[in-house]
Amino acid sequence: MRLGGIYVDVRADTDQYKRDLAKAKTLTEKNVVYLQNKFDSINFKALGVTALAFSATVAYGMKQAITAASNLEETVGKFNVVFATQKKEAEAMAKVLVNSYAMSTREAKQYMSSVQDLLVPMGMAADKALKMSNEVVKLSADLASFNNTTTAQVMMDIQSALVGNFETMKKYGVVLNETVIKQEAYRQGLWNGKGMVDANTKAQIAYTLMLKGSAAAIGDQQRTMGSYANQMKQLTASTEDLKAMMGNE
Repeated sequence: MRLGGIYVDVRADTDQYKRDLAKAKTLTEKNVVYLQNKFDSINFKALGVTALAFSATVAYGMKQAITAASNLEETVGKFNVVFATQKKEAEAMAKVLVNSYAMSTREAKQYMSSVQDLLVPMGMAADKALKMSNEVVKLSADLASFNNTTTAQVMMDIQSALVGNFETMKKYGVVLNETVIKQEAYRQGLWNGKGMVDANTKAQIAYTLMLKGSAAAIGDQQRTMGSYANQMKQLTASTEDLKAMMGNE
């Protein structure tokens, strides 16, 4: 992403964060006297602000950076636990989400781990759940872009539908109900027509039907990446990652 002619490379890897921060710390220590002199020389009265107000703005920015770093740390912790045996593959998937789906590192890892943490307890194999988690997050980004809403909102709606609350998908033009789920499960040979459809099968069928019902939206995030709305999403995501990098110590 280009900002004022400067390419900002926001890194997700914690070790890289630390290396970058070490360099930043060195530069800051070398220039702290210079910056203090510049601060003292600012004519805040002419600018229409007080030194106190300026300091408060700087302090607020620092607080945001620390908060972003803390949030990322918590998310990475859960991500590493949830994908303990699939970390390399999961990391690669998360990077694609960051680079191509206008998400911050925190968002990508939070969304993936939340779906994985939902599917595995239902009885889905971890490797299959990983693949589906990644695809669910991509579908959420596409539906959000297509319907001009947030990925976070679509994620909540899809996860709700995966556990049987199908009404949440109507707003996206996807009609799901118990009858439709049973018919599709029977057609695919995943249900024998007796009793209830188990939670794992229900989630798989629901996702399959979501894909069918969202055909027009699939790929919309990348197709319309140049739109104002998606550029703002990308800017917000990149800014969050940059803050996390600055606030990580």
